[in-house]
Amino acid sequence: MPSTKKPWSLLSRHGQVLILLAGNPCLRIIDLARTLGISERSARLLVGSLHRSNLLSIHKTGRNNTYQVNSTVPLPNSLERHIPLESILKLSSHFPA
Repeated sequence: MPSTKKPWSLLSRHGQVLILLAGNPCLRIIDLARTLGISERSARLLVGSLHRSNLLSIHKTGRNNTYQVNSTVPLPNSLERHIPLESILKLSSHFPA
């Protein structure tokens, strides 16, 4: 019988969203959701959570949003707080556009 377990991920969904939006700040929510394999609702909730944490700024551009990652804000987790967000965002070059 094939395994139905989902593979684990080194990066949380929040981290994946930050990295994807850092590499493509004009990415639409629907495309973000498809890239991550999640629902649009989940993608919106993740973006909202990052926005409330001041890790992500949202700018309205016509009918679309443009996102800006605030790399100077410390990460909320005590273990990760000492890692500069800029060094993590460099991973965006390895993610699909």
